[in-house]
Amino acid sequence: MQLLGTGAWQKWCKVVVACLMLIVSLELLVGNGYAANKGKRQSYETSLTKVDKHALKIATLNRKGLSIAWPAVLQYKLKLLKKLKKHLAVEKGSVYSKAQVKSFNHRINQLTQKYQHRLKKLRAQGRPANVEYYTFWHSDGSVAFTKDKIKQVGRRTIIVQGIQEYNGVFHYYGGHGAGFRV
Repeated sequence: MQLLGTGAWQKWCKVVVACLMLIVSLELLVGNGYAANKGKRQSYETSLTKVDKHALKIATLNRKGLSIAWPAVLQYKLKLLKKLKKHLAVEKGSVYSKAQVKSFNHRINQLTQKYQHRLKKLRAQGRPANVEYYTFWHSDGSVAFTKDKIKQVGRRTIIVQGIQEYNGVFHYYGGHGAGFRV
């Protein structure tokens, strides 16, 4: 007794073979790391966007910070913005869409214009005689800038007031006439 005709049996075999081929091809893709690499790529892209947003945050000074900043800080921020802009151009299309890159570049251009304008004003003013500037490079690649107002008393140098900028945040120390001896 025959359940399936010859034509139906051939069709059934073709369907089974096609399903087996599909299963084998999916196993090969997963075995070759396609699915794993796709997950790694998404994780890489997510971490890259976080890093770039953090870099933009570090390079951003608010209005008060911009009024406090001195030339070394502004030059470093401009350097960070230029580096970030180059990086975005490389990642355009793969990590970032054209709209995202355009948005980032618009913000970078605004900051660059503000910083260059402020830097031009500071250079025209000149450098006060009683102010010392220092730059500290940390092992992790971050940079801290220090500006100290000093006073000479005899053979001693006293730091009357100091400001330190680190990742866009300003910290004051000294002041109130007490100062520190150096």
